[in-house]
This record gives sequence, structure tokens and C-alpha cells, in this order.
Amino acid sequence: MLVHIKEIIKKTKKEKYALGAFNTFNLEITLGIVQGAIQSQAPVIIQVSEATLGYAGVKAITHIVQTVAKNQANNIPIALHLDHGKTFSSIVECIEAGFSSIMIDASDLPFDENIMVTKKAVEYAHRHGVWAQGELGRVVKEEGDRAFN
Repeated sequence: MLVHIKEIIKKTKKEKYALGAFNTFNLEITLGIVQGAIQSQAPVIIQVSEATLGYAGVKAITHIVQTVAKNQANNIPIALHLDHGKTFSSIVECIEAGFSSIMIDASDLPFDENIMVTKKAVEYAHRHGVWAQGELGRVVKEEGDRAFN
């Protein structure tokens, strides 16, 4: 069953256990994640990346996760999270589609622009009851890449 991430986090804090978060790309990966959660009798966060949104579209991947959660999960709590969303429009799309948490990653922008985009995304998310996180620094991606240019 699809639930807000706060329900899962509240339970994990109370019962003191680790929580898995796994990225999906399609029906088969989603089924695998949910089958693992069922076998473990453990809640799970299903994450969707910006690349998956481009490949599958927000509506299609959201419907896949919602349908599998509803019909396969046997009362296993599942939360839907946007992982490393790159644009404000992606944030809006995912929130409108029912994601309960988002992560804005504007780290490719200059730091001051990153802060502005992140703040805008967090404010929008919070107005809609959605949890938010941001990538404020810059992650080194290749050897020789400087973290703060």
C-alpha cells in the first residue's frame, strides 16, 4: 500500500530498524522491489530518478508504483520519492502525481542559484505536505572534478 513517507519514518524510528530505498525504472524493477519488501515484511521507499521521468514519464511510472503497491504489497507500506530531481518543474509534476517526498539536486548550478532553486522547491513541497531535501554542495563525479568551482 502506498503511504506518506512520514508514516514509514515514524515506524522505523519507533522500532529502530533500517529502511531501504531503491530506484525503479519500470514494471519489472518495481515488482522486484516490492517482492523483496514482501519477503522481508519490511516497508520500503521506491525512488524515481530524473532520468526515469524522461524515459517513462511521471504519470506512467507513478501508476506502475501505485498499482503494484495496491495489488501486490499485502499491507507492506511503500513510499514514493523523487531522487535527485533536477528541475523545479519535475518537483511540481511529482508532487502533483502523489509523491510524498522529493529531493532537489540543483548542484550543477552556481551555489547561489542552487540555494534559490532549492528554497523554491522546498517551499512548494511543504505547502503540499511533501517532505523535501536538497543537494546544496557539489558531488565530485569524476577524477579531477573540483567540488566547489
